[in-house]
Amino acid sequence: EVDRIVADLMSKAKVTGLGLSVLNNNRTVYTKSYGYKNKEKQELLDNSTVVYGASFSKSVFAFLTLKLVEDGVLDLDKPIYQYLDIPLSEYEGYSSLAGDERWKLITPRMCLSHTTGFQNWWFLDPRTGEFKRNGKLAIHFQPGTKYAYSGEGLKLLQLIVEKITGKNLEELAAEKIFKPLRMSRTSYVWQENFEDNFAYPHVSFPSMSQV
Repeated sequence: EVDRIVADLMSKAKVTGLGLSVLNNNRTVYTKSYGYKNKEKQELLDNSTVVYGASFSKSVFAFLTLKLVEDGVLDLDKPIYQYLDIPLSEYEGYSSLAGDERWKLITPRMCLSHTTGFQNWWFLDPRTGEFKRNGKLAIHFQPGTKYAYSGEGLKLLQLIVEKITGKNLEELAAEKIFKPLRMSRTSYVWQENFEDNFAYPHVSFPSMSQV
């Protein structure tokens, strides 16, 4: 029945490949891969295929952040400026915030809940989400007052986490999540051992292949 439902949904949504796990009471009861890792070459996806996670990685980062909160390393409601040695606008990529003191209001909780006031990415128009040639990072509303999905907020929190721990994100994720959970084929950066089995990108719209 599961296979029938998955096959039907994949067909309707034109999904090339899919990995599925079902958990009951924190136990994995069903794991299966469907479709192709490379449709052009008719190569099938399997349970060891590395698949690009995109923004699913934000959930992993949120879990990592909460582990640091548990360890007493990070306070979700402490303004991020209190973790910095110099003003945020003096860090690479944040010079456009010079003159806007509202960044001092931002907390790790706001970064995780997408309420920093930042657009999704500095190079995207905050209204349309389209690429903006002269785009720049800006605070578009008082931090903490509204929701607006923002990769920039998570990127800022990454800066804070790496600074206070003295470790990069990949090191922290391996230490706190990947190794303890035996996720040997999971990483924030490309690993050489991924070369033997990874999923190629498949897109429905020609313009997307240039993104």
